[in-house]
Amino acid sequence: MLTPFKQHRNRDTKEELNILLQKGFSRIYLPASGEVGETLRIEDLLEMDDKELKKKLPAPGASILVDRLVVKAFDEDDRHRIADSVGTAFYEGEGEMQLEVNGTRRLPFSNRFELDGINFEEPVPNLFSFNNPFGACPTCEGFSRVLGIDADLVIPDRRLSVYEGAVAPWKGEKLVWWKDQFVKAAKKFDFPIHKPVIDLTKQQYKALWEGNEHVQGINDFFAEVERNLYKVQYRVLLSRYRGRTECPDCKGYRLRKEALYVRIGDKHIGELCEIPVKDLSAWFDHLVLEPHEQQIAKRILIEIRHRLSTLMDVGLGYLTLARLANSLKWRRKPAYPADTQPRQQPDQLLYILDEPSIGLHSRGYRKADTRTERTARSWKYGSRSRTRRDDDAGGGLYYRYGPSGQPSGRRGRRGRGLRPADRQRG
Repeated sequence: MLTPFKQHRNRDTKEELNILLQKGFSRIYLPASGEVGETLRIEDLLEMDDKELKKKLPAPGASILVDRLVVKAFDEDDRHRIADSVGTAFYEGEGEMQLEVNGTRRLPFSNRFELDGINFEEPVPNLFSFNNPFGACPTCEGFSRVLGIDADLVIPDRRLSVYEGAVAPWKGEKLVWWKDQFVKAAKKFDFPIHKPVIDLTKQQYKALWEGNEHVQGINDFFAEVERNLYKVQYRVLLSRYRGRTECPDCKGYRLRKEALYVRIGDKHIGELCEIPVKDLSAWFDHLVLEPHEQQIAKRILIEIRHRLSTLMDVGLGYLTLARLANSLKWRRKPAYPADTQPRQQPDQLLYILDEPSIGLHSRGYRKADTRTERTARSWKYGSRSRTRRDDDAGGGLYYRYGPSGQPSGRRGRRGRGLRPADRQRG
């Protein structure tokens, strides 16, 4: 059981060996190609002169020998010893250790959150929130859109092909060169220049914008324009195609890339937020997890399913969680208050849905009524609930929840009830 021998910048080899000796380590292991490596005692290394010691250390692959094991039926004491040695190896190796089997095979291990040489961010709740600076995309700051080149302005008519002049800026006496070079090189990578842009595949559309080793694309064109911004005509040209566009880094998901690396069921949180609530609820119902994963996710899955069912109960199953609030009618923006506090049990709680038939669809109003009563029953607070409707259309709906068994009356518990005049104003 080995851990890498690391010599700090401000220490010489002998000083490093002395520190290891004080920590309780006694041997250094030097690997040999294709055969069992050489094990050296630290005391013997310290007795060498500097010239001889430099021939030994530092050496590539030199490691601290933490423990040696023989495979057998381990008892409880052996398992404790192995666990202690593994912890020591990870600590000394700053998250790295190795097992060498019979001197011929090395198995590397790491307790870091990494894979394929990439260090990933440890998942924490703030990482998955674009409202938090820690989780928001650093480019668009969590807004999903940036000021850039507007694709709808660059290609205003997607029914045209590249040959027919679909790319608006590739026109004119000089700029038409960009179109000509693209048309000439298209046969090298089988690009259909006579096919309407709207019918191009994702790979073909990507090649049109980003280019490849054979041709320069639209992005290369605008990069050339930006290099010539000292000229007035290029500044005017660039301003014609500026607009609010999708963030190129987060692709509109508004989260930093580390959050999108985390996947469940082969989908990351951004992709899940683009699924309609009704379909998303079905996706979570059919989610298959390992027993260990089910134990970890048990509580959060209960909360997710509860909130999704609330949205469906009030008739919002057609929305996606990524839907921008400014794209909704203003009366539908306040979602449903019971969904924001599903587990709280205050002494008194009053929900006033003023003219809910306007804020909700007709079927959604009945669902809201049913949902509120269900919430009251789940809290066991329903014995003091009161309902008043001004008319059949639901001109006003009042629910008041107080602890079961409290004295009834207009003012209710602690004299905090609403007067009739207050209710009318509400």
